[in-house]
Amino acid sequence: MVFEVVRGRARRSWGLLDPHGQPVTRTLTPVLVAIIALSLATVACQAGSTNTTKPTSSATAGAVRVAVENGTSVEGLAAQAMARLVSRGYPADEMEAANTVDGTTHAESEIIDQDGTHSVIAGELANWLNIAPAHVRTATERERAAAPSDQFALTIVLGSDATDGRFTR
Repeated sequence: MVFEVVRGRARRSWGLLDPHGQPVTRTLTPVLVAIIALSLATVACQAGSTNTTKPTSSATAGAVRVAVENGTSVEGLAAQAMARLVSRGYPADEMEAANTVDGTTHAESEIIDQDGTHSVIAGELANWLNIAPAHVRTATERERAAAPSDQFALTIVLGSDATDGRFTR
């Protein structure tokens, strides 16, 4: 307890005096109110907001070059898949859309890890695209030899199973 003299009268105060002789509670109250108000406003904004920041994940943090191949007759399917990945935070400049290298129609979608060292990223991309984990695999020797170049670490081949609207869910 601190006693202070105000206009010739002694007054009790629960607290300390600041350098100007004012009770600390009097000078700190506006600061504390501002801090609490700011904190509450921040919490309210976070609770009611739609977070527009991109999620950080192992896929976005360790982004590798990805070829997104359309193995169907549906125009624009690769672009839809790329848009889905970008909406999840994958860098657009790390992807390229194309038709399948072999030119055939594929029944099932799959993700091919060209050298077998990107399984975590491949798994996360498969999750984002609703591709079954069993359809994530390492490229065979023949596939590596047939690949146009080593510019892509992963190849996403979209099959007929990807025409079910999975990129709009």
